[in-house]
Amino acid sequence: MAYAVLNDLSWGGNMKAPTDAQHWLDAGADEIDSKIGFVYATPVVLSDAIPEQRPGYLLLKKINSWLAMGRCILAASTGNSDDQLHQLGEYYVREALSALDAIANGQITLVGATPVNEQEDKSTGPMIANVDDASLVESFDSVFGNPAKTALSIDRCVPYYPSPYTY
Repeated sequence: MAYAVLNDLSWGGNMKAPTDAQHWLDAGADEIDSKIGFVYATPVVLSDAIPEQRPGYLLLKKINSWLAMGRCILAASTGNSDDQLHQLGEYYVREALSALDAIANGQITLVGATPVNEQEDKSTGPMIANVDDASLVESFDSVFGNPAKTALSIDRCVPYYPSPYTY
C-alpha cells in the first residue's frame, strides 16, 4: 500500500511523469515499510483528518513521494551519467532516507501508529546492582590490571623472594 498517490508526485521543470510511476510509488512504500517495520506495524495507517496524526501522515506521504521520484530519476539517468548520480534524484533519496532513519531511531514518533513491541518500562539507567561490599572495579583491577595502582593492593604486603639464579 503506497502512502502517496500519483498526483502527489511533482516532477517539475521539463520532466514528464513516467508511465511506470505507480511502480516507483509501490517500491517506495515497500522501502518505507522495510525501514520502519521494526518499530511500527506496517503498513502504517494514519488519518489526515485527525490533528494528532496529520504530521505523521504528511511525513510518510512526502517520504514516499521523495523515494518514488528519486529512484525513478536515478534509474532514468543512469545511462547518461558517467561518474555522478543525478543531483535531484540523489537529493530526494537522501532526504527520504534521512527522515526514515529518524523514524526508525525514535527521533520522530508517529502518533497513532501501532508500535511493534510495546515496552512499558524503558529504563535508561544502569542495569547492574552492586550488592557486594567490595568494589567490582577494584576487584577487576587487582586481578587484571596493575595491582600496584589499586587501593586493595596498597594494604597488602608482598613478600620479597630473592631469585635463586643470582650469581
